[in-house]
Amino acid sequence: AQGDLQAGYQLIGSASLPAIDGPIALALAGLLKAEGATLSNLSLTASPEQRVQLSGELNWQQGLSLDSRFDWQNFPWQRLYPLADAPPVALRTLTGELAYQNGNYLGHFAADLDGPAGAFSLQSPLSGDLQKLYLPELRLQAGQGRAEGQVSLGFAEQLSWDVRLQLSQLDPAYWLAELPGSLAGPLNSSGSLINQQLKLTADIDLKGRLRGQPAKLLATFAGGLEQGELSALDIRLGDNRISGKAALQQQLSGQLLLAMPRLGQLWPGLQGQLNGQLDLAGSVYAPQGQLQLQGQRLALADQRLQQLKLDASLNSAQRGQISLQALGIALGETELGRLDANATGNQHQQSLELQLQGPLLNSQLALAGKLDKGNWRGSLSRAEVQSSGQDWRLQQPASLQRLANGQLSLGAHCWRSGEASLCGTEQRLLPQAKLNYQLSNFPMDSLAVLWPKDFAWQGELNGRLQLDLPASGPNGRLELDAGSGIWRIRDQQQWLDFAYDSLRLSTQLRPQRIDSLLELHGPAIGELSLQAHLDPRPASKPL
Repeated sequence: AQGDLQAGYQLIGSASLPAIDGPIALALAGLLKAEGATLSNLSLTASPEQRVQLSGELNWQQGLSLDSRFDWQNFPWQRLYPLADAPPVALRTLTGELAYQNGNYLGHFAADLDGPAGAFSLQSPLSGDLQKLYLPELRLQAGQGRAEGQVSLGFAEQLSWDVRLQLSQLDPAYWLAELPGSLAGPLNSSGSLINQQLKLTADIDLKGRLRGQPAKLLATFAGGLEQGELSALDIRLGDNRISGKAALQQQLSGQLLLAMPRLGQLWPGLQGQLNGQLDLAGSVYAPQGQLQLQGQRLALADQRLQQLKLDASLNSAQRGQISLQALGIALGETELGRLDANATGNQHQQSLELQLQGPLLNSQLALAGKLDKGNWRGSLSRAEVQSSGQDWRLQQPASLQRLANGQLSLGAHCWRSGEASLCGTEQRLLPQAKLNYQLSNFPMDSLAVLWPKDFAWQGELNGRLQLDLPASGPNGRLELDAGSGIWRIRDQQQWLDFAYDSLRLSTQLRPQRIDSLLELHGPAIGELSLQAHLDPRPASKPL
């Protein structure tokens, strides 16, 4: 900066911001005077064609006033703030002006964006003050389709909105590639949220085609969560339909029907049939309801479900029951079998039973507990797992709790399978798990179904795991001791025995390094000592 108070101070600055694929330049140029400031340039530049720039004049001599201009040109903002998955819509250009004086502002903007179906634009003049924003001529143009209308937002002591839009041949694929088509009709909504009380009116009547099928979205609602009426709901796509009505005055009443005989019309990779009904009764303070849902031959990508049945109810005493039955569960080529789940409870006390029966795994689980001030405390009363010749059972109930702050913990417990045991002290499962387990007397021949037919292992395994999983990375120790034993390998019609006196594995885990030591001693096979060091941080995991 250089200058004086009379002529002003000339400001010039620059910086280089670290970013993916090279730094991004920051530039500042302006003039500061006693009565105000002129910002000639405040910009971020990745290349001559990729930049964002702000300029304007600020005056505080008689109140605060501002005249500003902004210009966004293909700026690669994800180089500064990378995301795991790129958003489906990308902002290419954004230009506009904004003037502010004595609490009021006036301006306009125009944006060009790219979506899955191609380029589209959004533009509008704008005006408002510190309590509301008004877009009197909002226009969205996407190919041959468009949406036009007015939007106002209030955000002072309360949140309010008023949206009046007319759609014409608008293709949702510009935002959601899986739903190509064309929609037309009015989309009107207004409401407010005051002291956590919602008031809403909605009048939507859209018609057209989606995914090559006739489509309709009709919804009319007026009121709030304590008193309101859904006078019409009719959603259709092809042969699939959701319809219903609901009213909440002194009493709650309503019915929602789900008839979806061809789910494949809704979404790529989705298949099957789904039908259901929801009945509502009671009042807002003591609602009652019953839900029934049936599905057949359901599939999404490589996930399949042959049959689904769900029954749920809530009675006048506010006690709920849920029964779920899922048959023919499969993930890819893995058949999981049948799942049964039953849950009962009210606002204070709940219980759950799960049972999975399949060719690979049979398991049962039962838990119950109480909810108090956001904290759920209970116990895991029964747990059984049978798989690959193993039969593990929980020996005694274990405390289980989830606190309001998100912490999930499991009390001390022991699993047993024959003479083998797996015991743990109190464990914190979430967040940043802390695990401590000890394995004792595990017979290696109990895994015979997993070994090759020409291999057998006689011996016992003992072990210990102490592991913390903070955000910085794993920290702990794993020790396995197979003691003495025999490996048997069949050579044609003859079994060959390879005895060992000691087989141990010790592993130290740290966020930046994993160190392992494997030691083997045997009277005939000799000795082996293997040290391994692995860096888990980079994708290549150097060993």
